[in-house]
Amino acid sequence: INYRFSLNAAKALESRVRLYKQDWQGAYDAAKPLIGEYTLFDLNTLPIVAWEDEVMWEIYIPKPDDPSLPWKQTSDETILALNRPFNALDGDIVSLILPISDYFLDLYGDDDLRGQIMGYRMNWFTFEVMGPYPIRSRSDRSSIRVSAMYLTAAEAAAPLNTAALLAEAKGLLKGLLPIRITPAASAPKSAELDSMNHQDPLPAITDQR
Repeated sequence: INYRFSLNAAKALESRVRLYKQDWQGAYDAAKPLIGEYTLFDLNTLPIVAWEDEVMWEIYIPKPDDPSLPWKQTSDETILALNRPFNALDGDIVSLILPISDYFLDLYGDDDLRGQIMGYRMNWFTFEVMGPYPIRSRSDRSSIRVSAMYLTAAEAAAPLNTAALLAEAKGLLKGLLPIRITPAASAPKSAELDSMNHQDPLPAITDQR
């Protein structure tokens, strides 16, 4: 029923509005209870496949029909699933034509699995391999996911400048690490977050978004 505007969807939207208004406590209070009601998808569970042309790429490719993927309406992460952002026929974001820019790809570290959920396509006019592209389909729906609530709650908690809420903000960010980066990189990233002061997590939150 997440294609309907539910009470949880309303709370998630409220958290965003309060965050934009810099109502830190209100944003935190709206976002935090939603976290325990949904489950994050672990990108480490995706299979590895290799695509070979002139160069070998090892990339993570999810099955397009896997209902548990985070951008699916049926995902355990989904709070609201109204938008269809990857439908080329209806004028939405056209993943068939526009590859992801190097600027955004460079924001992902080598150990960040999100930067590896990509596909490469053959241009049959030039016979060149083009990409990378996000691996999506016309059936995907994603408006608000619980991972955004982790970031909203963390972003709202950090400026409140109390030791308890700073620890909470770090804990929320660390909760995303094991499911977004490789296990080998998770511990060093967690230690880096532990060393941050109350304003330091904000760039990390922005990068995660």
